Amino acid sequence: MKSLFVTAVALGAVWINSEGLAQPLGACVPSAREAAQALIERGPAIGQVTSPGSAFTVGPRKLRFEVDVFGPQTFVYRVDVTVDQACRATDFDTWLLNNPYGGRL
Repeated sequence: MKSLFVTAVALGAVWINSEGLAQPLGACVPSAREAAQALIERGPAIGQVTSPGSAFTVGPRKLRFEVDVFGPQTFVYRVDVTVDQACRATDFDTWLLNNPYGGRL
């Protein structure tokens, strides 16, 4: 009986750690958007941070967002957020898409 219990516990642990509980990428959009906005809010830009529009899938487990900062100057960023199976942000790629100070990027 004890070996049956140990086998059941072992199989349960394997199932819990399997891909079977992984969130589909679409379910990760809200948490990834929050992570992208939080990343930009930690930067030097002063103003209201928003992320309008839809997310785009740009790679496996990677979502792309536009993040805007409205303040004394307007900044537009493109943020790629890589998420793990539990929808936690694990990596970011950030690009400034406009230059509010004039000149070339």
